[in-house]
Amino acid sequence: MTRLLTDWRKQTYGRALLIALVVSSVFAPFWPALTSQSDEGLGGDFTAFYGAGMLANEGDYQVLYTEDAQLAAQTEGTPMEGGRFLYFSYPPAVAMTYGVLANLPYVQAYAIHLLFMFGALLAAIAIGGTLLPKIKASPERALLIALGFWPMRQVIVGGSNTAFTLFLLVVIWRLLESERELSAGLVASLLLFKPTFGLPFLAVLFVSRRWRALGGGLMGGAVYFAVNSALAGIGWIIPWWDQAQRFGEKDAIINGPAASSILGFAQNFSKAQWTWYTIVAAGLLVMVWLGTAWVWSRPGVDLGTLMAVFAVASIWGSAHAMSHEIAVLLLPVAVLVQRARKPVGHWLFVMDFVSWFGLAMIALGWAPSFVMAMIIGSLVLRELPGWIAGESVVDKTLVPSG
Repeated sequence: MTRLLTDWRKQTYGRALLIALVVSSVFAPFWPALTSQSDEGLGGDFTAFYGAGMLANEGDYQVLYTEDAQLAAQTEGTPMEGGRFLYFSYPPAVAMTYGVLANLPYVQAYAIHLLFMFGALLAAIAIGGTLLPKIKASPERALLIALGFWPMRQVIVGGSNTAFTLFLLVVIWRLLESERELSAGLVASLLLFKPTFGLPFLAVLFVSRRWRALGGGLMGGAVYFAVNSALAGIGWIIPWWDQAQRFGEKDAIINGPAASSILGFAQNFSKAQWTWYTIVAAGLLVMVWLGTAWVWSRPGVDLGTLMAVFAVASIWGSAHAMSHEIAVLLLPVAVLVQRARKPVGHWLFVMDFVSWFGLAMIALGWAPSFVMAMIIGSLVLRELPGWIAGESVVDKTLVPSG
């Protein structure tokens, strides 16, 4: 009997699905605005960035983190209405960057942002192909898996910037592999736009004694600090930190169902109160980063392992990782696939299918993405002893670190 799924059918169906995903991710979000002259609901998180850009363009960074100012900006310039707004908590320089887009009409600005994030994903896959031969052999399949992964689709459609974070991590990996450590450090400093990624990465560069990379990161970080100081004053970090703490406490209640880190998942059920299980979760957070530091400090561990471990730790060990941010876990997934001794394509499609249960997080009251993050991280942990020992690293293009 002829097989139901021949190679030709697999290729044809896969390409058809890829086209459908690209259309639904890149073009479909604009359909309501194009057909009804309304952009209500368009952009998701981008409304916060656009509103912050509007405030930055006015030049008064002293009101950047006030709720009234953010509400007024988003009400005036974005589809937000009815007294609702999305809070912006990034450093001032990020608001300045989004100020470029805020000079454009909202729909145009969102379109550019969406295309930029889609381009960042494409670039991450292209560069990833120079590191992992299985991606190079089938970039279309890599894009299909990435767009089919609900958190990544939410990143692109929902106006977030995690695709850029993933792109930076892949670029850093490529530069470290090429022994261009100073350049890798400079790129790593760009992660400081999202301090929950940037600061831990500088820390692992320190524990791994990659002094040139750390030097590049500190130089870039100094420039970043200077830019923020020029915008909001030399003491900008104090009000920024204060508002970030307040935002974290409120967000644990308001957006708790989207929390996908260990601590965030616990805080969702405690409503940001300290209970025995949030204390346990905080202890696990510390253990995650201590374990990550230990792996990075060991000589001879290949960079694929190090980057996979960091990506997992950036979610597990985050105080504030949301469901869309687990898109960075596509990096350790790619490493797992590369090193698998048997075909795992069917499991990738299962992963994508299950990831769409994230749509039910509000109804459930908790994030299915948390479970997905735990599964991916657990698979990395299962393979980690062999990777450290060099027993399971079948990709000979990954050079040992040291």
